[in-house]
Amino acid sequence: MEALLQLPALEMRLSESVAEKYGAVARHVQSSLGDSPAAWGTLLTWVLVHSLGKIMGEVGFEQQSRSWIDEWLLGKIVAGVLRDLGLDEAAAWRTVTVVKLLTAHQGWFVAKRPHLVLEELLQDDEVQQFMQVNRYQDVLWFNKETFEELLEWLLLVAAVQLGAAPGHTLDEAAAEIAACHGVVKKLRRAEKKSGYQVEKLLALS
Repeated sequence: MEALLQLPALEMRLSESVAEKYGAVARHVQSSLGDSPAAWGTLLTWVLVHSLGKIMGEVGFEQQSRSWIDEWLLGKIVAGVLRDLGLDEAAAWRTVTVVKLLTAHQGWFVAKRPHLVLEELLQDDEVQQFMQVNRYQDVLWFNKETFEELLEWLLLVAAVQLGAAPGHTLDEAAAEIAACHGVVKKLRRAEKKSGYQVEKLLALS
């Protein structure tokens, strides 16, 4: 929670030399977070639920946490809070969907290779639904806007986790956040060349 709340001041908290090197990445993270209730509602909810599965153990806790969001009806509670903050019904439930995806794939940045990250994401039916993957004339297509949105959310949760990692200085975390940003940039470049075809996206990543 502390790491999340400090994200808006990420660049200011870096040492001068590190800010000079990674300041653009820090500003990108800060801009992606912004100040909208939907953005903060998503990440605050994720912080509270993403590690629930560790009650049962470290192995596979991500999927256990994801499952409990449904089993414990947490989505309904979160959607209600977001409606109270001014979101409409559709936006509130979309936020719940994003929280589930980020919970299931919170460790995405461990792979570090864009192709492996993308392969793992696309194995998840819920990710495919979010990206609006569909088949037309024997070709699998995806939606540009939702794919780019997913990438920004993944970068944000990586920034929070790396900023909170024990034994890391903030300057060290900044270098790792920059590496995650590099993965996202490579996936964005692959997207632009893919013609929004899933197979081409995988081949180019």
